[in-house]
Amino acid sequence: MDIVFEDNSLQEIYEYGDTKDREYVKYVRDKKFVDKLRRQIDLVRGASSYKELKNISPLHYEDLKHEYAGYTSFRIFNNRIERVICKECDKYLKLTLLKLDDTHYENEK
Repeated sequence: MDIVFEDNSLQEIYEYGDTKDREYVKYVRDKKFVDKLRRQIDLVRGASSYKELKNISPLHYEDLKHEYAGYTSFRIFNNRIERVICKECDKYLKLTLLKLDDTHYENEK
């Protein structure tokens, strides 16, 4: 599956394991998180359909609701649950990775 990174900082983390974006400093300091992010994105790249993504259990790929209705996400489990917010392309298999989000309902406040 093709992946387009709309967030350049997220792409830098995936490709280089680092970014200068202050919003993501807390993520790049945790090398285990960076490794898990890379593994999850590699799982997405290996999928041949959106339906297949939902069947890859480590991804927890799901349609989002409420303020993110129309978007999907997959999870990265670390000390907290992080989500990568995505947008599916209708014309062909392309997943646009929009941003990281740590406001998952299972995270402790």
